[in-house]
Amino acid sequence: MEKKYFENKSLEDIIESVKKLFKNNKKLFYPYIEYIRFPKYKALEENTKISFDFPLTVFVGENGTNKTSVIQALYGCPGNKNVGEYWFSTNVDVIEDRDEKNCFIYSYFHERAQKRVEAIKTRVNKKGNPDYWEPSRPIKKYGMEMPTATELMDAENSSTTRWDLIDKPVVFYDNKEYVSAYDLCFYHSRFKKSAKYNSVQSFIRSRSKHLAQVIEKELDNYSLYGPERVKSNKLLPANICEIIGWIMNKPYKTIRLVEHSFYNKNNNNYSPSKTVYITCDDDREYSEAFAGSGEARIILMLHDILEAKEKSLIVMDEPEISLHPGALEKLKMVLLGCILEKKHQIIISTHSSAMIRGLPDVAIKVFESNNSRVNVYENVPYKNAFSSIGQMLDEKIIVFVEDELVKYIVEEYLTNCRPIQWQDSIEVRVYPGGAENIIKNVIKGMAVAQMEKVYFILDGDKNYYPYSEDVVHPEWLDNETQRIDVNRIPEAADENLKDIIKELTKVDINIGASGNSGNSNKEEKIKLQREFLQFWKEHVFFLTEEKCCPENALLGKEPAYEGKKYFEEQAKQHFSGDISSNDVLSIERMFIKKLERDCTIYRHLDGMDFLK
Repeated sequence: MEKKYFENKSLEDIIESVKKLFKNNKKLFYPYIEYIRFPKYKALEENTKISFDFPLTVFVGENGTNKTSVIQALYGCPGNKNVGEYWFSTNVDVIEDRDEKNCFIYSYFHERAQKRVEAIKTRVNKKGNPDYWEPSRPIKKYGMEMPTATELMDAENSSTTRWDLIDKPVVFYDNKEYVSAYDLCFYHSRFKKSAKYNSVQSFIRSRSKHLAQVIEKELDNYSLYGPERVKSNKLLPANICEIIGWIMNKPYKTIRLVEHSFYNKNNNNYSPSKTVYITCDDDREYSEAFAGSGEARIILMLHDILEAKEKSLIVMDEPEISLHPGALEKLKMVLLGCILEKKHQIIISTHSSAMIRGLPDVAIKVFESNNSRVNVYENVPYKNAFSSIGQMLDEKIIVFVEDELVKYIVEEYLTNCRPIQWQDSIEVRVYPGGAENIIKNVIKGMAVAQMEKVYFILDGDKNYYPYSEDVVHPEWLDNETQRIDVNRIPEAADENLKDIIKELTKVDINIGASGNSGNSNKEEKIKLQREFLQFWKEHVFFLTEEKCCPENALLGKEPAYEGKKYFEEQAKQHFSGDISSNDVLSIERMFIKKLERDCTIYRHLDGMDFLK
């Protein structure tokens, strides 16, 4: 790996280089996983499909949304890998395959067949291994193509019933596994005192004498109490040492990796682990015992990535652990440099905004829980990607809307009806997935996080006022705005807060509290529900008071009028052939440009507190 691919270049320049290479010379990346889909897999919504239209892909979402599970599935795509190494059934956590077996399907370009093909892996109970994932012939009900035996033989396929699995080297970075020898012994072993060693410190101190000889004399073998203790001992190449030093902002001179079993107290267990030994330009020398946990971890990680074979599939689960944002920005640039040089396909799950900042929309996939299922949204702008977990990436006032039409309406309003400085202080963003998704995930997350500079303008047909008086008593409403004032809801109604929220939103939202039991848990839940109601009152607005869609609102028509159909017909008159949603939107934008200052929509926007 050479620093020329990223050093003294901006992130934007590197991304543009990757885009250009991938678009113009995609065959250089083959074999490449084009997409993966899941007819049934863990908590993912059935038939979830994730496309990989950029060679660096990032998964974002709350904990428990199956990001790691998809990372593990990708690890298991090649023929010599098995998802069951990481996801397996036990008596405590039972995996049940009832009507259908857990499986996943992925596509890649088969160069001998000169076409995209699909391969499937299914979880089976193989003799001696109940969690084996094996390839199978195509399954018609999953929409798979059924290749003929002749076609498969002509493509020199090894099987005459199915396409071969992708043949691709894999590097799997699991932050739980990348632990140094010292940390494994000191923090993770169950050390028992003995006559010889009265503490784990005394044990490490004793064994380190032997390790020191291996490091100092650069030994490739060393026996202790019989067995061989050294598996490997190597100095990292100077370029890798230099790159790691650049990321960590450290003056590294050399980095040595020794894989050994000196720190294994049980002499019957010689499973090796790694020691990192560093020398610096300022004459410091130290191992991972004196290094920060992030320093040792990233050295072990980058060693595997920078020395990976060309065209590897590199899957990384939360590489940000123990790394500061500046180091993560540089790590991202190095990964993109690896893609340019070695044509890797890299897929990352993360909770770090630094890992996605600046990436193209096509690289970002958002995982969101919806009841008991998980949906995956593709092509999400990086500034939107973290909104569902209550994290914003800038200090502007952010206004979320359901679609591009409302975005243009609000932007035109700001341009024509508000001071010019507002254009720099307010940003309107479309959040994909519709109003229910916005309410259940984004608004809920923002309310819990008490985000002050974020607002929502939903379509008028999501305004369910007037409410059922059996659920929402009229005396609870603000006299001026007719919005629910949580301060007017008596404590006696606390048991009904969930029903009140559902009447307000028409969405069954589970606003949970912490895992504490008893009254404290109940009180916290009530507190969160009341905070949600207050957030809704102050931060959620509707495009019009009438229960009509944006198209009807533009035309000033009643809800029963088919405003969408009207604009489709207008588009057909202006454009030849089949019209697209963009064609319709262009007609709608022309209509927006003609709106008068005193039109109903603008007057309604005038009344929104945050726009005054």
